[in-house]
Amino acid sequence: MLRQTRGRPRSRARAGGRRAVVTDNVGDFERARIAFERTGQTNYGLIYGLAPQFNRNLGAGVIGPMVRALDGLLRDHPEHDPYNLAVYLRRDT
Repeated sequence: MLRQTRGRPRSRARAGGRRAVVTDNVGDFERARIAFERTGQTNYGLIYGLAPQFNRNLGAGVIGPMVRALDGLLRDHPEHDPYNLAVYLRRDT
């Protein structure tokens, strides 16, 4: 699992921690994802939610659209195997 710590992502395996990471920090997390995968370990996927579609400066105003987009991703791809994938989230229309 990749976690953000002091501005930099790090890997951490933890029981029950099977969660994808949703972030707008492509630069740091993509480098960390690639380095983590080179060790042969599995991560549970990264979902990049980028501005302007998911501008976190909108505060609570971005939560609804992001939840709908995440729901749409799961609904439209029930067979989706998230392991070691990076997905760019699109606004659900």
